[in-house]
Amino acid sequence: MKIGLQFKISLLVIILISILMGVSSSITLRDQRIILKEEMIKAAYAIATNLAANSKESLLLEQYLDLDTLVNEAKTNNVGVEFIAITDKTGFIRAASKIEDRNKEFKTPPKLRLNEKDNTQEYLDENNHLNYYLSYPIEKKGKSLGTVHLGYSQEHIITALKKAERKMLLFTVSSIIFGIIGALFLGNFISKPIKLLVSGTREIANENFEHRIPVTTKDEIGDLTMAFNQMANELEHKELIKSAFKRYVSSQVLDKIIADPDFLKKLGGHRKTLTMLFSDIRGFTPLSESIAPEEVITLLNDYLDGMTEIIFSNYGIIDKFIGDAIMAVWGALQLELSPEEQAYYAVKAAIEMQRKLAELQNTWESLGKKTVNVGIGINTGPVVVGNVGSTQRIEYTVIGDNVNTAARLESNAKPGQILITENTYILIKDLVIANQLEPLKVKGKIQPLTVFEVRGLKTKDNKILESI
Repeated sequence: MKIGLQFKISLLVIILISILMGVSSSITLRDQRIILKEEMIKAAYAIATNLAANSKESLLLEQYLDLDTLVNEAKTNNVGVEFIAITDKTGFIRAASKIEDRNKEFKTPPKLRLNEKDNTQEYLDENNHLNYYLSYPIEKKGKSLGTVHLGYSQEHIITALKKAERKMLLFTVSSIIFGIIGALFLGNFISKPIKLLVSGTREIANENFEHRIPVTTKDEIGDLTMAFNQMANELEHKELIKSAFKRYVSSQVLDKIIADPDFLKKLGGHRKTLTMLFSDIRGFTPLSESIAPEEVITLLNDYLDGMTEIIFSNYGIIDKFIGDAIMAVWGALQLELSPEEQAYYAVKAAIEMQRKLAELQNTWESLGKKTVNVGIGINTGPVVVGNVGSTQRIEYTVIGDNVNTAARLESNAKPGQILITENTYILIKDLVIANQLEPLKVKGKIQPLTVFEVRGLKTKDNKILESI
């Protein structure tokens, strides 16, 4: 038989409330009993001491009528006094609240016993009520004159405790009722998102990776829900990898990955000579502030779509988009491209990118839209290529000083300009049409860089293949 989580939580809360209220009631009643008894003892002691102080002269002068007056007043004015007897030094009763006890030898109440918890004397009267017994000496100058005997009823304590017990019982029952209501609410509050998680898990199992669960709490359940949504995001992304991969790598790379699924598993950090290209739109930030966001997105998508197609057609891969900037790499993912081929196709792609941008500019101008310009930097050299990141998130990328050099070169390129380093130029110097510029001082380099501005490419028979 399946027992729901809501029922389990409700039952647990009810049991905890019952135990808590039971313990709390017991402690409260115990403390109240102690307090009431202490007050009773203090009251009885005060009565006895007052009688002892006021009966000294009457005992000495044997004025027993005065003693009767004191006893009657004490009995009348103090609720709870069961009996009072004043004896002389011989033990005979000279005044008593019960007239028939006068002039008799005092005898302690029957069934007198010692309460070991508080070291007091107690007895049961003829009605079987519990009373407190106190004897207090009457002395003058150290000489015994007699004794005050006092019986004080504990019935009011018992009555008060019974009244408190009824209140505690009512409070306990009320607390349990409210606890049941609260437990049902809490059980539903906790079980509802868990049920949603179960339902969501079934959706994911049915390959509905778009399913999400609303986060309604800021606690562990909320964290679990966010983790579920994150998992769904990751699964959805993985599902889209195959169709989306072609947006990031050329068809040759995609064909190789599909043909060999373990291809990516073989990746690891290693040193390799690659060619890196960085491109960036000049003045994009001021432009984005001057036109509508929708127009910015349209412009950026048109630009990136065209540039990506060119990079792929020239055997490059997109390492990453950095806002409006592009980082592309040649020679990664174990494609069989020599350094010379890397440099050649990277420069060819850069020229085609500038030409494609010119076409886009004409289109944008015809539509009355604003246009942009791009600067491009290219460098070739040893870098570390492989998976970089943590166990939770990795990124296949290239890092190293030569990557930074390509980025620095791009940041110094003017609008419409393609700059390459000497490393790249040497590899394709017989095929590239380029002008050597003044040595360029860039951040992070002690020595100025030898830089060339690309103007075009040619074939081995000196025919112009591409030009800006």
